Amino acid sequence: MRHPVDSATWAQVNDQWPEFAADPRNLRLGLSTDGMNPFAMQNMKYSTWPVFLVNYNLPPTLCMKAENIMLSLLIPGPSAPSNIIDVYLQPLIDDLKDLWNEGLQVYDSLSKENFIVRAMLLWTISDYPGLGTLAGCKVKGKQACNVCGKDTPFRWLKFSRKNVYMGNRKRLRPGHPYRRKKGWFDNSVEEGFARRIQTGSEIFETLKDFRNDFGRPLEKKTKRKRSNLVDNEEISQEECEEDSDKWRWKKLSILFELPYWKVANLRL
Repeated sequence: MRHPVDSATWAQVNDQWPEFAADPRNLRLGLSTDGMNPFAMQNMKYSTWPVFLVNYNLPPTLCMKAENIMLSLLIPGPSAPSNIIDVYLQPLIDDLKDLWNEGLQVYDSLSKENFIVRAMLLWTISDYPGLGTLAGCKVKGKQACNVCGKDTPFRWLKFSRKNVYMGNRKRLRPGHPYRRKKGWFDNSVEEGFARRIQTGSEIFETLKDFRNDFGRPLEKKTKRKRSNLVDNEEISQEECEEDSDKWRWKKLSILFELPYWKVANLRL
């Protein structure tokens, strides 16, 4: 793949929204964010989060040039925003919704006419900890895999006191030679099978009633048993049981406010 135009997501947009794809001037964007230390000092604990938008309508030699990458937000430190990153992203998401639903009238200097430009966010780009911040899912511990969820194959190392994840061979096809390579992995033959990866619609249905608690509470809340919950009361992340699909989620990501995000191939 030499350019995102060769990706399956680009083809999905063309098939599912032909009116949007009919005008090549409509923007297809990628969002990228991560923490950085603006003072270039390794011994200083400070984390500023810039949020960039990348325009993929340009050729591959131009779309990643510094002058063509848009700095849309700059989230100040001194610590990482964690869940409250959605509070900072709200104005940007509102603009992206307007650019998708209504568009914006702009002037085309080549054709000498005004036209309505629309924009779509294809995916986000981040490292794994940044993925947990944007998506609001756990990226460490027993359910560290955002794809496997509660079926994450983990093993606790007693003396190292950490979890390792060596059971992902179950996602290989039956009969794959790696399933029988004991010495290469954990000295066992893999005979299990993995559950199908959750779609965006399935994740949204799981989290649609999730109550987002932004900010840090003044005092630690005690966990309540399910038997003590009142009828029709919403369940927060702290009250979800460990074997449920909600346990690994810390929030319903604000990206699901975008009308097309539930059906996107790459949601994170």
